[in-house]
Amino acid sequence: MRVGRLANLADIDALKASAAAAMRLAGPAFVICADHRFASPVSTDLADSWSRAMRSVNRNLGRSAIFLHPANTTFNLQIQRVVQCAGSDARRAFTDRKELLDWLDVRLTEAERAALRTFLDGQA
Repeated sequence: MRVGRLANLADIDALKASAAAAMRLAGPAFVICADHRFASPVSTDLADSWSRAMRSVNRNLGRSAIFLHPANTTFNLQIQRVVQCAGSDARRAFTDRKELLDWLDVRLTEAERAALRTFLDGQA
């Protein structure tokens, strides 16, 4: 999933609904990758809501990777906090594409690996 601007709780709710639908389709031990390279900083309330939503699906999580742009320092710090508060070692944020791929590849089929590379090559 690609994430851009999260301006209010409605945006967070829409993100949660979209992620929940994808997770239901994927089933237990799902793997998810979110492209946040073009996202903007969010308020503390939104970050807290986002972290709670992540925490609520931890029991079904196989692995989760969030792709960040290295120059987006403020947002990246927020995401690191959100991921930490979500409370799962199965979640990580990356600014390096190869590290992200290495993290997820062990959980993916060959077709899923190809789809992930195509997804990461795309634009927001």
